[in-house]
Amino acid sequence: MFLSLFFAKKAKILLFSCFAAVCAAALCGCEKPQPTAKHIFLFVADGASYAQRRLTAMARESGLFVDTLPVQGTAVPAVADAAAAGALATGKATGAGMISMISAEEPALPLITSIMARNGYAVGLVTDAGLDGAAAASFYAHSEKRQNYYDIAVQLKDSPVSLLIGQDFKRRKAFQKEDLDVVLKKSGHRMVSRISAGEKMPSGKVVAALKNVPFALDAKAESPNLALFVEKAIEKLQGGDFLIVAVGEKIGLAAESRDTAALIAETAAFDLAVKKAFDFYAAHPQDTLIVVTSTAEVGGLVLGTDGAVSPDVFKTQKVSIDTFKSAINRFRRRRPEGATLENFMPKITENFGLRLLTREQKKELTEAAKNGDETAAKTLETDLTGAETALLREAFRHSMADKPKTDALLRKYGKLDPLQATVLRILDERARTGYAAQGRTAVPTPVSAAGVKSDAFAGVYPQTDVFVKILAAAGLLPDGTRPVSD
Repeated sequence: MFLSLFFAKKAKILLFSCFAAVCAAALCGCEKPQPTAKHIFLFVADGASYAQRRLTAMARESGLFVDTLPVQGTAVPAVADAAAAGALATGKATGAGMISMISAEEPALPLITSIMARNGYAVGLVTDAGLDGAAAASFYAHSEKRQNYYDIAVQLKDSPVSLLIGQDFKRRKAFQKEDLDVVLKKSGHRMVSRISAGEKMPSGKVVAALKNVPFALDAKAESPNLALFVEKAIEKLQGGDFLIVAVGEKIGLAAESRDTAALIAETAAFDLAVKKAFDFYAAHPQDTLIVVTSTAEVGGLVLGTDGAVSPDVFKTQKVSIDTFKSAINRFRRRRPEGATLENFMPKITENFGLRLLTREQKKELTEAAKNGDETAAKTLETDLTGAETALLREAFRHSMADKPKTDALLRKYGKLDPLQATVLRILDERARTGYAAQGRTAVPTPVSAAGVKSDAFAGVYPQTDVFVKILAAAGLLPDGTRPVSD
């Protein structure tokens, strides 16, 4: 009896002690520490929104990997401008046409790359476009004008970015006192002009300024691409905490040209780069965060302009519209005697799959198709209609004129060569896709996430909140400092 009372009393004391400890912990905020993101990937699809993702998923039977990430949210752009990248880099609505600045009168905004570096993270920045392009530059520089390429590039010497990979700088020797390579070498950077899967990156700070990073449609097996860049960044930085920012700027460049096939290919290539990060996450799930978002949508892409979308139309396009322009220019320089659309059609057929069949060819193919010849039936589908042929003949005439565009032609064809613009228009009309805007729009953009504290990226919120949420996942306050309790 005595022992029973003794142990009962002891149990009550123990229970009370545990209760008191819980209360004390709650009062002092001494809860169990939450995991923080030590390895952070921020993917920025420049120019892409829901329509670009959806079209690419439709064009690929396997869909998009990024759509399978466990957390999906929506970011409302701060500005419908290239400055949208600055919103991600600074957490502020930056000035139109500027690089990570609100105005010339206000002080430079702290960059997420600088904040992370100050807190012990190694920083890598990779892009499939120019190293001094607006989207990439927003993460290492400040400038009143995005066209100040040299002034932007030289800021790398004081940047916390320890690894930078992308296409070479636009301006190397324009209006400068010292060669850019010399400036960066003096600041301790190693300059390389090529990378490959089998080669290790040099030690120390590295700037890989590659001669050419082609559009995915123009790429060869050995061509550099964003997935390779992410892979090399992981290899170099994985020894400690890191932030890797990967910018897919060619999506936006394709959209600006209304090159839908190239846009699909670039979005797919961007998706492969995300998969590289997820492979790393699968091996380090306890301290890795992946965030995939966009800057601002480009072009106002419309799906289903007149019925169901037919993305298979774009499978016949073999090169980007930029590469096709070279073929037009070569033909124009040669100017074969009596140059006609028929003379140039083999190039259009080779690169886009469109044909201008003769009456005899149509008759033969029609008979073959009636007899069950599927190849013949598919060839007939590529034949230009009368209306399409008329559009191409008019465009061919303007292209071969080799004269400055009139205002009327600029309104009709935009900045593209008339033949370029018309071929793309025909493909879009056949696929039932189109564009509602010339530049960037204010369309909300998707956010996909996985890993540590990724739940914070669900829902709808301002684009600038992506910056804050990433810092919070790293255990940092919005100003980049750590809580006092840490």
